[in-house]
Amino acid sequence: MRKIFIDSRIDAIAEEYKKTVLKHLHYGTTKHLVNPKKKLQKFKKDFSEGQVKVIIGINANGKKIYAPIPNVLSSRYQVYIQTVIDHYESDLLTLKPSFFSALNNTLMSSLGNDASLLDKVLKVRNKKDDSFHNLLITCLMYEDIRTYVYPKFLKEIGVKTCAYCNANFAVTDINGKAYYTADHWKPKSKYPFLCISFFNLVPCCFSCNRNKGDDDDEFFGLYEDDKNACLDVLHFELPAQNEADYILTHNRESLSVKLVESRPEYHGICETMDNKLHITSIYQEHKDIVEEAIWKKYAYNRKNIEALKASFAGTKLNLTDENVKRFVLGTYSESKDIHKRPLSRLMQDIHETI
Repeated sequence: MRKIFIDSRIDAIAEEYKKTVLKHLHYGTTKHLVNPKKKLQKFKKDFSEGQVKVIIGINANGKKIYAPIPNVLSSRYQVYIQTVIDHYESDLLTLKPSFFSALNNTLMSSLGNDASLLDKVLKVRNKKDDSFHNLLITCLMYEDIRTYVYPKFLKEIGVKTCAYCNANFAVTDINGKAYYTADHWKPKSKYPFLCISFFNLVPCCFSCNRNKGDDDDEFFGLYEDDKNACLDVLHFELPAQNEADYILTHNRESLSVKLVESRPEYHGICETMDNKLHITSIYQEHKDIVEEAIWKKYAYNRKNIEALKASFAGTKLNLTDENVKRFVLGTYSESKDIHKRPLSRLMQDIHETI
């Protein structure tokens, strides 16, 4: 719907996130240490000490047969891991979106540009085997950082809703506690090194997170570091005939909103997101919001708004003009604030349209 520009305030929040992660503190009821660098170093050492095996076949009993990983392949993985270690304390945690591809190209070149090596199943010591990308994600301690560190800084940015659909809060419930659902704009399976990178973490609802899958370039990233980029990606439109039909019939079903790209370059993103996330279909269930916007158009003319403002005068509320706009609209009136409340994009766009 809308990107967030990485200004000095957002930058400062990301830096505090980085500092907190790098403190390597103990978290959770068990007070376990969250130190990704230490785990990465151990992971690399497992390769250098010959403690990593690959599957070479299946025996008569259906069990996997393992053999030591070939030296050439081991060396490639070690270079990949060392590169992640080198960037971990410098820029990995706060890497800007425009630099994602460059670092990924460097890392993939260490694997001979063979993407299948990210999915290759490895057995480290006597542990359960898993893909290389999952093993790396475990070393980066994504689950712990997402649970104990990330939410605090997301709250400081002010994002409460799903960045993709804006129809739902990006909060769910786990064991009786509010829990932010986070998607990875660049998916973990393809870009495991970005799993704890602040600007790759996107708050989203459970439905969008499930339906997005491993797509990356087809969806927009929440954060933007190009000051010349258009931040509005998608918006809603109400055909003019819809309002006319509603005035004549008072039939809510005559109203129908359409998801459209805000700029021509976002056309492909709009189609893909609508096809995968079913955004237009979801919003057809919110026709009452459009109906109420039409009511407000006629109820709150300039004279009535001034009367409303006057009714607050002398009260302890001391509402500003912006507060009154928010009261009338039913949500925040500025586009930059759509992430604070579900359906804000729809309400703002319909208000603009009519």
